[in-house]
Amino acid sequence: MQPITNHSPIHLQPLPPYNFARTVTASRFLYVLGSAEGAAYRRVLRVDGQLVLIECRSTGSVDQPAVTAAPLAATGPVSVEGLRESVARLLNIGADVRPFYAVARHDPALWRVVGPLYGLHTLRADSVFESVALTIIEQQIALKAAQAGERWLCAWGGAHITHAGATYVAFPTAAQIAAATVDDLTPLKITFRRMQVLIDVAQVAADLEALRNESAADLYTALVKLKGVGHWTAAWAVTRAFGQ
Repeated sequence: MQPITNHSPIHLQPLPPYNFARTVTASRFLYVLGSAEGAAYRRVLRVDGQLVLIECRSTGSVDQPAVTAAPLAATGPVSVEGLRESVARLLNIGADVRPFYAVARHDPALWRVVGPLYGLHTLRADSVFESVALTIIEQQIALKAAQAGERWLCAWGGAHITHAGATYVAFPTAAQIAAATVDDLTPLKITFRRMQVLIDVAQVAADLEALRNESAADLYTALVKLKGVGHWTAAWAVTRAFGQ
């Protein structure tokens, strides 16, 4: 895998307040994908049908945020527009939390909790399917066990980029999981019923992805109509997909 040289770093300006370090630290509770390496955050994204390893760094402050994302390696050529869109979505740069902070500041009890977390955001999943699949795996199971299963699933899918001696994985495609059997997914160590729900959702992933440009409410409504997907799963999937 050779470093890609046809793209300059992408410069993004999230809406303030945006605490990059705090957001990256917290992201490990939502995703096994991505890794913090010093002040940088690395993640493999799918862009234009290719895998791209990006490295993000804060170049601003919490109240005047700026993030630079550098593509380090890729499996093939990708467009600048596609790369910028994917990185901006991952970093959730358009989320406006200012109205919430305005309310929280006027509630002393709430601000005691919120104040120390000032600038915290949530990263977004690379696809709607990824957001739903991760949440299905985590239903009624300890997070540590769920994330062990998610790491296994990424290894099973086999999509990865090796760069400078380190390997960075991507989430399997919906097509891979749609073609799997419950027996294939047994090492996930979730119930057989949830494995089947995961496969069923993968088979309609294209329809779900089409809702990315609609509202969070539209995605929630579509999800709760699926057999095996209830309120908790739909709500957490929307959080991951839309960063809300």
